[in-house]
Parts: sequence; C-alpha cells; structure tokens
Amino acid sequence: MGFVGINNNEITKKAMNHLFTHGFTNVGFISYQTNVYTMEQRLLSYKMAAQLHNSSKKINVKFIQYNGSDNKEIIKSWLYQNKEIDSILCGNDNICHQVLRAVRELQYEIPKDMGVLSFDDSKWFKLVTPSITAIRQPTNQIGKLATELLIAEIQNKIKNYSQKENHILDAELIIRKSCRENTI
Repeated sequence: MGFVGINNNEITKKAMNHLFTHGFTNVGFISYQTNVYTMEQRLLSYKMAAQLHNSSKKINVKFIQYNGSDNKEIIKSWLYQNKEIDSILCGNDNICHQVLRAVRELQYEIPKDMGVLSFDDSKWFKLVTPSITAIRQPTNQIGKLATELLIAEIQNKIKNYSQKENHILDAELIIRKSCRENTI
C-alpha cells in the first residue's frame, strides 16, 4: 500500500509563514524522537522554513519521548535555556498539551510572550484560552482512502508495486487566537 496523508511540506511552510507574518522571529519545533515518516517530513519542512525566514539564527528543535512522563519538565527546561524562542510549532496535539502545561508554569502569556501552533486540530483546541491555531488534517478522508487501498491490496487488485501510489491530501490552517495579530 502506498502512503496516504497530507502534504506536510506545504502545510508546514504555510504554518511557519503564518507565525513569521504575525511577528514571531524564533520558532521552535517540538517532535517525538521517532522514525515516523510524517514527523520526519514536518521536521525537514520546519528547518527549511526557519532557515528561509531567519537564516542568521539557530534552529531550535526539541525531541521528546512519546510516553515521557517528564515531557512538561523537559519542555520547560528547553524554553528556559532558549529564551529567544518566541513561538512553538508542535508536532501533534499531545505535544501541544505538554507545551501548554510548560508555558503556563513558566507564566508566559499566549500569544503575547509565546505563540503556539499545532498539528492536529483537537476538539479541545477551541476550549482553551486562547484557542489554539492548528493544522487540520482530513482524517476521515485519510482513513477512508487508506482502508479502501488496503482492502484492494488484500483482494489482490493491486498486484505490482508500481501500481501503488502515494495519496497526498491538503491540510488546512485553522486560525485562532494563539498567535498575534498580523504585523506585516
């Protein structure tokens, strides 16, 4: 079966551009330390966009453990050691939750002191104050298409690997309140 997912490169560039046009200059990226294709694509796209916008500044990436019980403390320490970071792109909604906990304990005000933008548009993103700007993936469409392709493969309708295609879908940037007003 081919890959079914979003264009991580395009939407990450769009998210980073959103942060930069809203006055943030030092975007950090937090991801799980894993070899998951989607996270790798998001990281590469983050690095390209960060270098494009602020080539004279360092790239700030933090890897955390998927089931790390001390992730909030690790993020707090990272932010404390990298005070130049003024916004964070979270690799997914679970990471965003840990970021919000760390930011709250550091008494940073969102979006004044720290902007937050996250992959995965969880329902709770609308319930926190300020609401979280997010990258919404077409999860129902991804699941349906992946299921159809898997069934076709099981039924031997796709017999040779050259018939297996990647299916790249568009994601959507959902603008909420966790980033400043447009400054450009």
